[in-house]
Amino acid sequence: MWRSSADVEADSGKEASFLFGMILQFANPKIYIYAITAMTLYILPVYRSTGAVIGFTVLLALIGASGSFVWALFGSVFCKFFSRHTKAVNLVMALLLVY
Repeated sequence: MWRSSADVEADSGKEASFLFGMILQFANPKIYIYAITAMTLYILPVYRSTGAVIGFTVLLALIGASGSFVWALFGSVFCKFFSRHTKAVNLVMALLLVY
């Protein structure tokens, strides 16, 4: 951790596209666990109509998409910050790793 560099170049030399990132989300197991947990624990025991289940499915999708958007936004901001303060960030991360 201490010796890592701020070089954020991709291995292949080309940037990933938005479409690739969106498709990659379908391989994310956290999304499936989120959906299954929310539906089985909170929605299905209370609501049984098809319209309610479809409505909550859309709501859960919007909440999940907004969470991914905020995660990407903060990742972009922190990437710029980390690249400017590489040594300090590496020091803090190395100390946290030792801790």
